[in-house]
Amino acid sequence: MTDNTSKDYTLSADEKSGSIIVYLDQAIIIGEVVLKESIRFISTWLRTNAAPESVYLRKAKMIYIAVDSKPKSMTFDEMFVTTTDILAYHIMPPATEPLDFDAEEPNRRMVPISALLGKFRIDGKTRMSQQVDLKKALEISREEFKSIYDASIYCPVMPALGIVTVPMVLVRQAKTIFAE
Repeated sequence: MTDNTSKDYTLSADEKSGSIIVYLDQAIIIGEVVLKESIRFISTWLRTNAAPESVYLRKAKMIYIAVDSKPKSMTFDEMFVTTTDILAYHIMPPATEPLDFDAEEPNRRMVPISALLGKFRIDGKTRMSQQVDLKKALEISREEFKSIYDASIYCPVMPALGIVTVPMVLVRQAKTIFAE
C-alpha cells in the first residue's frame, strides 16, 4: 500500500476550504474540507442542515491510535469519512472562528466538564442555563453535537500525541460520557 499525495484541487467561486481535525474511535484524521461559501463556519458545519452523510477530506493524514505505541500515520489525497463515525471535530489550530454563543446572553453560565469519547479525553467548559445542572442540561438537549469551550484534548492511551488546545470542539453527544 502506498500513500498518495499528488492531486491538486481548484476552489470554485462559491467554495471555501479549511483544515479540521476529526476524532474517530481508533484514529485521528487531519485534513482539508471544501465547503460552499454559504456555510458560515466550518467549526459548526456538522451541526447544520447542510451536514453531509460523508465528510470529504483532502490532503488527509490519518493517525491510528494504539495503546502505548508511537503514532502511526498514513496520508491520502482524499478520504471519505461517514459523518456518523465522527466522535468530535474542530478546526485546525491556530485558525479560529467566532464561538457559537453570545457572551452577553443572560442567565447562562460556563461549567467545567470532562468528556470521554473513544480513546480521547476532553477537558473544558460547556455553556448552559443557570437554572439547570449538567444532568438536566444533557437530558433536555437534543443537539447531535455539543460544544465544549477552552478545550484540552488528549489521548491517555497514546500520550505521544500530546495535548491539543482549542477554543471550541464539537462532540457527538450520544457517543460521549460527560463528567464533572
